[in-house]
Amino acid sequence: MKKKIIGMLSVCAMALTLFAVNKMTTIVNAEENGQVVYVSTNGVDSNIGTISAPFQTLEKALDEVVDGGIIVLQDTVTIDTWEKHNKEVSITGGTLQMTWSNDIVINDSVNFYNINLLVNSATNVYANGNSVTIGENVVWTGSPTLELHGGGMAGTTVASTDLTVLSGTYKSIFGGSKSGTVLGDTNLFVGGTVNSDVDETDHAIDCFVFGGGNGDTIKGSTNVTFGGNAKVVYLFGGSNNANASIANGSNLNVTGGKGMSAYAGNRNVDAKSGANAVITGGTFEQVFGGNERASMTGDVDMRVMGGTITRRVYGGCYNDNSGFSFSTSYYVNGEISLTIGNATIDFSSSEPDRSIYARSRYSNDVENTQLVFANETAYNTYKNKLAAQDSTMKLFMGSLSAADELHCYTYTLNNNVITQTCKYHDTHSATASLSLEENLVEVYNGVALEPASLEYSGNWEYDQPEIVYQNNEKGGVATCSVSIGDQTIEDTFTIIEAPTILGGSVRLSTPAGLRFQSKVSDGMVEMGATFGTLIIPRAVLGEEELTVETAMVENIEQTQWATDIVKENNPAAYEEGYEYFNAVLTDIPAEHYGTEIVARSYVCLNGVYYYSDEVERSIAQVAAFAIQDGYTNEVLYTYVDTALVDEVKTLERQVILGENSVYQLMLSGVKNYVAVWSVNEENVLTIDKNGKITARQAGVARVKVQIGTTVLYCEVIVREDIEDNTNELPLIPYD
Repeated sequence: MKKKIIGMLSVCAMALTLFAVNKMTTIVNAEENGQVVYVSTNGVDSNIGTISAPFQTLEKALDEVVDGGIIVLQDTVTIDTWEKHNKEVSITGGTLQMTWSNDIVINDSVNFYNINLLVNSATNVYANGNSVTIGENVVWTGSPTLELHGGGMAGTTVASTDLTVLSGTYKSIFGGSKSGTVLGDTNLFVGGTVNSDVDETDHAIDCFVFGGGNGDTIKGSTNVTFGGNAKVVYLFGGSNNANASIANGSNLNVTGGKGMSAYAGNRNVDAKSGANAVITGGTFEQVFGGNERASMTGDVDMRVMGGTITRRVYGGCYNDNSGFSFSTSYYVNGEISLTIGNATIDFSSSEPDRSIYARSRYSNDVENTQLVFANETAYNTYKNKLAAQDSTMKLFMGSLSAADELHCYTYTLNNNVITQTCKYHDTHSATASLSLEENLVEVYNGVALEPASLEYSGNWEYDQPEIVYQNNEKGGVATCSVSIGDQTIEDTFTIIEAPTILGGSVRLSTPAGLRFQSKVSDGMVEMGATFGTLIIPRAVLGEEELTVETAMVENIEQTQWATDIVKENNPAAYEEGYEYFNAVLTDIPAEHYGTEIVARSYVCLNGVYYYSDEVERSIAQVAAFAIQDGYTNEVLYTYVDTALVDEVKTLERQVILGENSVYQLMLSGVKNYVAVWSVNEENVLTIDKNGKITARQAGVARVKVQIGTTVLYCEVIVREDIEDNTNELPLIPYD
């Protein structure tokens, strides 16, 4: 049977923010940045939310905390409903009492950690499609049968889900909704110390984890990762109960933890799509690629690559038995592929049915199945341990083989061609060929470059890995490779990336001047390229393109790097993998403070030049930007004043606005230089850095604008009784 290509499971663990080792340090640092508010039952909502003046309600704290901030509960705080605030917050400390209903909906993206969550005895908690993390040291009290959902309540619709669970004890955890709809994918990560007090070997315990929901509709796929030290009795990649559907299949990724059963599929329902599972860690008694208590429509791809399985591995569905025959007949209506890698399948369980089958646990041969050994180690370990290993299961399964087809692929490499053969089929031979132009040089154009091609012969079986690129998004030597089995094809190509010129700035240290800074990928440096910056007045250049061949151009070659200075003094501008260099134009005469200078950096490799975009700046223009950013060096004002000495500066004397209106003040006589705007009455109006007014309430305010050392004023009257903005007084030049 030729294997259909099924996309490998790629479930990434959610980013677990604010999980610092020392939570107090996190809070202190955030507090210094104004990102922490405090809540106490003894607080007052008219307080300011500090540790000594806390709010009384969580609702007030959610209103006031900044996006990304932390709410600290100082004692037991009660919330009566959870309104939506469109924020991501962390909540820690004390106890949060959520007993207003048996259905608790969390309407914001929240990270809970180091907290007690008090709920009613039979509670369902819904993340409602928000990104919710139950982090470290979260204790749920009040409900011995708690059910946690990444989606919403019955009848609701959410776009997607993102639920991370690292602590607490649960009857059930669902990545999806309860009889609701998820328009996209469900994403669930379970790890940490979840269900630490559960006996995962007890078949009678109701302790479930589902990547999907409970009777819900999922129009994307389900994705669940289970790992860490978490425990579970029954783990499912898909959904539970009748009417559940999954459009694009279920995906199970087991990296650690312990459990009794792991199913790639669903429970009590055929969700009408296939299932994928990758097991690389953890300890389980049994793993199945299909469903429990239902047949499966769709293909199954289950890969047991690591971890420990103590009893049985089946690629298909589970069927119960009555006496010495099966009492149900569930199977996979599709193709089943089971891959055995370097897992430990030790058959150490004392229970009967110690087996390895690519089939359902069912005695009828009704499925298309294949079993693949991932490598020769797995082949040598398990080739004689397939099918039933105990007399009881041999009686149940009879003479049925472990799979319709067995494969152990081997791979050999010759130049850029990998040849596939099979230990079980000596006539099989297929090839994968990587093609790349010899000594290829590509010019970076802003997107990742992927010039190689990979071709598989028509008789290729099993996986068809794609090309993996490295360093193909910046200048330097890029690699392309494809790994199949124990063989890897690798090739290289060269990417030329022009420098990026970052604009101009004023150099205040002696000698002062106009500085242009550029960055270039470290790969270009490693290839031995040379760099520089071209500088010329716009009036001299005209509309011609600036190159090293331009007449009268100043070519400032790079002789030293400014990377360490950028990293230390301007970390926000620093980008890993790049080197920085400067070009400085000094001794600019006063009459040229306003002269527009064109600058363009370049890289030269093997005699060929590659150029950045052009930037155009005057030292006065750049000085004006520096003043706006808060710099007050006297030389900055000198540059601006000198460049504008002959300009007539004008501004409206008076403007009348209606409440909530917006008005752009017109400042002229300042060329294209920015100014510094401010207002004396911010309760009346606000003004942005470009002079745009937003009227807030009735009153009179005075707007001040400063350009160089010149100061201008405008009186702004905000009235309730007008709708149109009125410029009452004419533009009059200032002295």
